[in-house]
Amino acid sequence: MNLREWASNIPEFEAHIDKGDLAVLKESTKILDIIWKPQSDVLLFNANKISVVPPYTKRKVLNQLASNYDPLGYSTLIFIKAKLYFQKLCVEEYE
Repeated sequence: MNLREWASNIPEFEAHIDKGDLAVLKESTKILDIIWKPQSDVLLFNANKISVVPPYTKRKVLNQLASNYDPLGYSTLIFIKAKLYFQKLCVEEYE
C-alpha cells in the first residue's frame, strides 16, 4: 500500500518525504473526519446535538449515539452519560 498526501507541521519531517507525497496544507485539514489545524496543532471535533424525542427507546438512543463519528474516541467524555443511559435501558430490558 502506497501512503500518500502526508501532512505535517514539522519541516524536518517534510524534508524526508517526496514532494509528490506531501499534502497541500491549508488552514485546516480533515483527518478521519476530525479537523486538524496544523499551525496551532489543534484537533477540532464536530458533535451532533443529541435530541431523542419521547417515547425513549433503545433504538432512538443508539441512533443518536451512532450519529457522532469518533474513530479515536475523543468524544467519550462528552457522550458518557448517554452511553450509560443506553446501558441502563439494556440492563433493565426496555424496548
